[in-house]
Amino acid sequence: MKAALWVLAAAVVSLLAFPLVAPVERRAFDARLSIRQDGGWPKDLVLVPVNDASITKLGRWPWPRAQTAQLLTNLRKYGVKTVLVDISFAGASQNDADDAALEAAVGDSVLGIGYVPQGGVPFDRDSLRAAATFPAPVIAQPKPSDHFLTALPRFHAAARGAGHALSRRGDDGLMRGHVPMLSLKDEGGAGLPSLALATWLEHRGIPISDVRIDRTEIVLPGGKRFPLAGGEIFLDMVTSPGAKQAPMMPAHDVLEGKASPMPLQGAMAILYVDSVFTHDEQPSPLGPRTAGGLLHAYAVRTFDSGNAPKPVAPFIPLLACFALVLASLRFTARRPPSHVAIAGAIAAAVYSIIAIVLVPIADLFAPVAWPSLFLVLSGVVIGFRNARIAEVERSRLRGLLDAALSRAHAKTLPEPSTQSPTRLGPTGGAPRVAVEAEEDKKTLPGGPAAGRRYERASAPSGRGSIDSTPLLLTTDELEHPVEVGRYLVQRSLGRGGMGAIFLAIDQELARPVAIKVLHAANDPSAFRRFRQEALAVARLSHPNVVQIYEVGFDAAVPYIVMEYVAGGTCSDLLRDPTVPMPLPWERVSRIVEGVAKGLGAAHAMGIVHRDVKPANLLLVQRDGTESKVADFGIAKLGGGETLTREGSFVGTVGYLSPEQARGKEVKPSSDVYSLGITWYKLLTGFSPYEGSTAEILGAQQHADIPDPREMSPDIPEPVVAVLRQMTARDPNERLQDGAKTAAAIAAVLKPAVVGVARR
Repeated sequence: MKAALWVLAAAVVSLLAFPLVAPVERRAFDARLSIRQDGGWPKDLVLVPVNDASITKLGRWPWPRAQTAQLLTNLRKYGVKTVLVDISFAGASQNDADDAALEAAVGDSVLGIGYVPQGGVPFDRDSLRAAATFPAPVIAQPKPSDHFLTALPRFHAAARGAGHALSRRGDDGLMRGHVPMLSLKDEGGAGLPSLALATWLEHRGIPISDVRIDRTEIVLPGGKRFPLAGGEIFLDMVTSPGAKQAPMMPAHDVLEGKASPMPLQGAMAILYVDSVFTHDEQPSPLGPRTAGGLLHAYAVRTFDSGNAPKPVAPFIPLLACFALVLASLRFTARRPPSHVAIAGAIAAAVYSIIAIVLVPIADLFAPVAWPSLFLVLSGVVIGFRNARIAEVERSRLRGLLDAALSRAHAKTLPEPSTQSPTRLGPTGGAPRVAVEAEEDKKTLPGGPAAGRRYERASAPSGRGSIDSTPLLLTTDELEHPVEVGRYLVQRSLGRGGMGAIFLAIDQELARPVAIKVLHAANDPSAFRRFRQEALAVARLSHPNVVQIYEVGFDAAVPYIVMEYVAGGTCSDLLRDPTVPMPLPWERVSRIVEGVAKGLGAAHAMGIVHRDVKPANLLLVQRDGTESKVADFGIAKLGGGETLTREGSFVGTVGYLSPEQARGKEVKPSSDVYSLGITWYKLLTGFSPYEGSTAEILGAQQHADIPDPREMSPDIPEPVVAVLRQMTARDPNERLQDGAKTAAAIAAVLKPAVVGVARR
């Protein structure tokens, strides 16, 4: 009896641990979806998504009602029998003729009735009564403050049917189930079928009265039974990579008459939106962005096949495990505590294996976390009980021994010992449960330099390994700040060929930082380049080099924490139509001088940047001259480490030195050449060479840069002389490193030279 109480205590503790094991239970359920038998899709089901290509071709969403009407009309022409409509009719309507056309086109459609809490437009009650069916038990019911959303009542009156489009997420935010019937208490307890159920019944010609439903299950014609859990049935999902996909016909193909009629003849079409331009997406075991229409399709598949995951009530395996543990008490009573605890862990593992095997055999989903926890706790508790029993028995033995010694001396039987028993030996321990390339030329209107060319990254084919120019992204705040180590990521700053850069807050030091996160963590080449950048810049400590604070990993994602430079890049400056062009030569020269100093520090340590360009030059202030060099992702280290083969190159076409473009070994003078090309572009707003990639590379090999004074006459001759020395095609004729280049630029910025230029 006492042993049973110990086991009961383990069961109670297991049930009380529900908040801890529930997330594990849900993940175990999702994992087992990948081993379900895939029964396939109904042969007459076809998906008609309004996808990105449809919106790109046919205009922004939502479409005008006339266009939606034409889409539905074309589906009818292709022979579609029934259409589940899960799209908005909120598109612009210029006249009543559009509404009339849509009204005529929805005759074969089943329309959805949306449902939102605390707001929305109340649904027409007459239409709601018309869509409602027989009285149903209260298995899922909206609150009095909730409102329904729908299209105009005239469309519902013309449609074949309607159903609710309620989507209810689990506690973890994922959609796994489907609410087949929504109870409407205000309408006499009538039941409103789901959009998927109403469409399936209409398509199969089954009257709603043939559906039986109670609090525990829903029974469809043909003996298909689905257990209800909280008013929901589980969807017939298979998440394995090789799972069959439903036939699909994009909406633009239907509208343009390019659809194949065979999959559509007599079909049930599900019309829905699946585009990044909309927000009709739900997280599910299928992925974090599962289209709502796809979930309707899985519901139709479930009703048609009758193969829904069958959940096993939690109390059944718990009772079975409880009985198993009770039956094993006599066999474990004399075992060491550690052995009993191990046996409990083994029993939990065996049970988990059985729960997994039941899925492909019988499509049964037994709870895993609760029973496993119960078995482990039972082993621990029984082991602790055995230790207590062993301790009591040792105490009794000691008492008997003491009594025998007393008789030997006193020749009499002494009173039983009342001393506290001495603990003999270990009692055992219980295990703990650990529950750029050639640049596109783009003309921007307006400004003194209208018609000047601007860069944008592209990646043409070729032998070279090209790193795209980072593009400034919109400074969108993240919907929810994300913690990466001790850093709280706030918003996106930009992206490049290897990684994305984010603004974050160092929560310990209360300062803004920039975090560069590697895109392709599994790409060995990208990872080596990412690591090389960290190694290169970590060796540098210079005011004109972006400082690295930390390199780390979070959830296997490598990242670099860098100094945040708020002024943006020189490429951003060139793109800004509000900035008069050309830029003042003195300001540009001071910007380049600072970069040359930073490169000089790198060159002194044997580091060659190899990708100097406007996009990698940062401004401390947007209207200032203080600058920093960044992005050493393809730098060549002092030890000679490189990520390219002889005869290939990395870098950005248009800024490559002639020897770099030929795939030869690069030296600091190569960075000087690239900085010279960058200086030229900042001075004039133009690139010195133009044309195709081959034409640019050829010009770099055989032609000197044009005279920048042709576009900016104010540039003094000494500046041009230094610029030509930096961009000499022969590396031996150039300034040899960043330090010498900075000194040469500083010399032309002396007051005497500047004064001559101003006069």
